[in-house]
Amino acid sequence: MRTSLKRSARLAILAAALAVIMLSIYFFALSAGQGGREHVVIIPSGAFIPPEGWKKGERVYDDRYFSPNTLEISVGDYVRWINRDSVTHTVTSEETPAGAGGFDSVLSPGKAFRTRFTNAGEYTYYCTIHPWQGGKIIAS
Repeated sequence: MRTSLKRSARLAILAAALAVIMLSIYFFALSAGQGGREHVVIIPSGAFIPPEGWKKGERVYDDRYFSPNTLEISVGDYVRWINRDSVTHTVTSEETPAGAGGFDSVLSPGKAFRTRFTNAGEYTYYCTIHPWQGGKIIAS
């Protein structure tokens, strides 16, 4: 009888220690600065088709090219662009807030790119292959 009580006590202590370790790992991961919501911008099918009457050098901010074409987020949030078109596109920063780094990624069909916005301000971006495609991120 005593042996089974000792064994039960050992198992209970082991289970409690394991629970403490698991909770510590969970809370450490939360506090490691990996927070922030993720937002998604889609490059829809047909985005490679220029708008009627487009003039070279003109940016078009329209959900036909980046959807949504303007996105408001919080500082520390992530944005993931997903290319659902049948051709390659880029997501290339054009203007960024002072002190913020730029971004540039080539997305083949079906591929995605993710970046974090750690500075407040307005970020404009476009596709270098299809330069009419414009988008905007506003981080506050």
